[in-house]
Amino acid sequence: MSNIKSLSNLNPTTTQKKVGWDFWWKWLIANVFGLVNGGMLLPITQWLVLRNRVTRLPKTGWWVLATFLGFYGGLSVSVNTIFIIPNLITNPNTVIVTFTIFSTFALILSIMQWLLLRRWVYQSHKWIWTNVMGGLAAAIILNIWAASVGRSDNRLFAGFLVAFLVYIGITGFVLMRLLRNPISK
Repeated sequence: MSNIKSLSNLNPTTTQKKVGWDFWWKWLIANVFGLVNGGMLLPITQWLVLRNRVTRLPKTGWWVLATFLGFYGGLSVSVNTIFIIPNLITNPNTVIVTFTIFSTFALILSIMQWLLLRRWVYQSHKWIWTNVMGGLAAAIILNIWAASVGRSDNRLFAGFLVAFLVYIGITGFVLMRLLRNPISK
């Protein structure tokens, strides 16, 4: 019986008082900083924001590993999808291409992170839907941006930045809300 009780301590809990708009701003800044170098620091910067909100974690490295695998797995699958679907890359309608890339990337990343979130918060399935919808919103913004200001490298980079800020703003808001409803055991 005591073994069962000690195993239940491995389930993480979150604290409600620390999850507010300060969390959202930190999430936004951490994600921007984490992507500056091509995403290599993203798992670590996200964890730095989460570590004070989620307590009693069995292993800190799980979030870092899940985010790393989700980020690069999602990137790999979404970019390779362009070459698998016939005529997708030569299709003049770039909307289809960006929707495919962004939604596939967000889906894979969010599923990997959801594997942990489902143990931390109620209604964790919203994390997957939020990421996919955030990815689609980012794709819409990028397409509107490219259509209105052009596709030069500098202008397109600015469009990616704006689209990414919208994506992490949406996901950060929903994560803030999810962490307010922890699974406490």
